[in-house]
This record gives sequence, structure tokens and C-alpha cells, in this order.
Amino acid sequence: MTALRRSARGEIPLLETSVVAGLGMVGVGWSTSGLVFAQNNAFERFVLGGLQGTMLVVPVLLFIGAANALQPAGPGHAATFRRSSSIVLTGLIGPAVLAVLCGVASLAGPLFLEHSIVALLPALIAITSWLLSLVVMTGLGHGLARSATPFVGVASAVGAFLVTALAVGLATAIYLNPPWATHQPWGFL
Repeated sequence: MTALRRSARGEIPLLETSVVAGLGMVGVGWSTSGLVFAQNNAFERFVLGGLQGTMLVVPVLLFIGAANALQPAGPGHAATFRRSSSIVLTGLIGPAVLAVLCGVASLAGPLFLEHSIVALLPALIAITSWLLSLVVMTGLGHGLARSATPFVGVASAVGAFLVTALAVGLATAIYLNPPWATHQPWGFL
């Protein structure tokens, strides 16, 4: 909580915090690689899971922008995009460590246990802790920055999460089934 207060005041170094949060995103990718890339060996899951986790940068940047735009009203000064980034990334430090541990367990676990258990449990732990911390800690941090109540801060972070989920879901749906891609040379005929 002390780090979250410091990030709300803008006293947390952004570069070091973003490196640790980025490693956590790679850890989330590794922990889900047992589910997504189950047919691949451990090295391929290591590489593909790392790339998959690195792609989380785009939704996190969307979330930071939405959280900055939807920050709660309060008597304090509005948080800048840099301060919002600091708040979000500080909230991801704890889950980053847990996600890396879950990712290592997901990669090395099939050597010792049945694959289905090792694939599901680390993924659930990493994703749940990461998303819960993303929303709750961002809301608390923006609430501290604006001198608002924690409930209002978390509610604004939930709104930012819903906006981000809608944007990512829409982009994924268009990517998987683009409306302009038809088998006919002229789609309007």
C-alpha cells in the first residue's frame, strides 16, 4: 500500500516498474501456454507463451488510457498519463512475481505431474490474481491520487476494465472474422 501511495504522488520510477510488470506479462503468457499450446514441447511453449504475454502490452496500454480518462472525481489534481501508468504498473508488481512463478510451474510441471492439472491451475492463479490486482490496485491508486473514496476509485477502474474488454473483444472478433473478407470478388453483390 505504501508503494501505491508513492505512485499516486508520482514518486515511483516508471522504467524499473514497467520492466517488472513486463516480466509479469510474460509470466502470464507462460502460465497460459499449457492451455493454448498444449501440443507443443516446453521450449516452444516458453517462446510462444513469452510472445503471447508480450502481446498483453496493448490491452494494458488501452487500460491505462481508459483508467486515466475515467479516473474518479475528487478534490485532488487529475493524474497525468504518466502518473496513471505508474499507478497501474505498481499495482501489477505483486501479481508479476506470482505470474512468473506460475509460468515456471506451467513449463516445468508436466515433468512431474499430469498435464491437465499443471496446465489449468497455474493459468487460473496467474490470470485471476493479475486481473484482480489490475482493477483493484488501479482503482485504489487513482482514488488516492484524486483524494476520492476507495469505492469510487475501484468503480472507475471497473469501468475502465469494461471499456478495455469491449475494445479487445471487438478487435479480436474482427480479426478472427473480418466482415470485408468474403469468397466473392465483390462483397456487396
